[in-house]
Amino acid sequence: MGITEKIIFICIAELLYVFLLYPLLLKILAFFFKKPVRLSEDYFPTVDIVIAAYNEEKLIEGAVRSIYEDSYPHELLKVWVGDDGSSDRTAEILTLLQKEFPSLTVINLPRTGKNGVLNELFKRISGEITVFMDADCLIIDKSLHRLVAPFQNSTVGASIGRLKFQRNNSNAGTQGESFYHRLEHFMRSQESEIFSIVSSLGAFYAVKKEYILPLPNDSVCDDYLPLLRVAQRRKRILYSPSAHIVEIREKDTSYEFGRIIRFTSGGLAALREIKSLLLPHYGWVSFFLWSHKILRWISPFFLCLLFIASAIAAFKSPFIMILFSVQAAFYTLAFLGWLAERNGRESSVLKLCYFFFVMNISMMIGIYQFLQNTSTDSWEPSNR
Repeated sequence: MGITEKIIFICIAELLYVFLLYPLLLKILAFFFKKPVRLSEDYFPTVDIVIAAYNEEKLIEGAVRSIYEDSYPHELLKVWVGDDGSSDRTAEILTLLQKEFPSLTVINLPRTGKNGVLNELFKRISGEITVFMDADCLIIDKSLHRLVAPFQNSTVGASIGRLKFQRNNSNAGTQGESFYHRLEHFMRSQESEIFSIVSSLGAFYAVKKEYILPLPNDSVCDDYLPLLRVAQRRKRILYSPSAHIVEIREKDTSYEFGRIIRFTSGGLAALREIKSLLLPHYGWVSFFLWSHKILRWISPFFLCLLFIASAIAAFKSPFIMILFSVQAAFYTLAFLGWLAERNGRESSVLKLCYFFFVMNISMMIGIYQFLQNTSTDSWEPSNR
């Protein structure tokens, strides 16, 4: 076997493991190593909810009202919103909401970036549990209680809810993200049953107050480093799929392109802060991080290597010729998906191929930005 064939074999093995074998392996492991957490219905800790907002005049009122319309006891709730120097009516709307909801506190800040806003809010929280929420989301009734319920178990340090979508379009970004979250839902469920998940959901998650520390810089992913700190303390991060939140902001493919770049770069920067988690003595967490995150982040490079190597060796065997032809056909479909997107044509298959291509390009750029130590914490709301 020549060097080109060896490269092809390694690339196929890596990609099969990431996209097929690891999810199947999780299902088997969860069957043998399931570690359930017993929950009681009468557990109601004090909760601080923190929201970082920038130019959210269309959405912030709905987000805040959904908190107070939830059935969680208001006397146990404090809501903190940091306004990151908004140039629209966000601050004005929040001022009016403060008069209606006494436990809502608004901190007006100059434009400083999301990490800086969260650090200011961290100085003020005092409840047993800190819940992080995005300004473009609505809490479904009783979801706050379901999100914090796992904390009655002393082994739990964080809990993550499930994101649902309210979409009025069918672009590649929307369809691709929906498919991606279904796959993530499956893997999070299995990892959580075994021990602890290693992925994040910035829109809605909770962390024990004792594990909340300032974010060290603008490069780290604000919704990932707090979870890694919990894992570092050998506490479980549980998936709570019955704690629903609805994301109402419309997204397009360019928005998803930027989001994946930011999370890849910021996620790697966060992991760099606690790189010891990758060592074998962290057990399940280390295994999940390598399988679910590291190998997935670098899989675009294996895709590129596979395409180049199979193109070079295409005439050496019928198998490699077929392999190259399948790849060429897929990338052609991705290009047609881009054309369909531009021309407003409906084709789920083409758009999913296009989204997969965009997602992998985004991760490659994210890795490049990580290596360049580029800041990731400033954000702009979608204009849609």
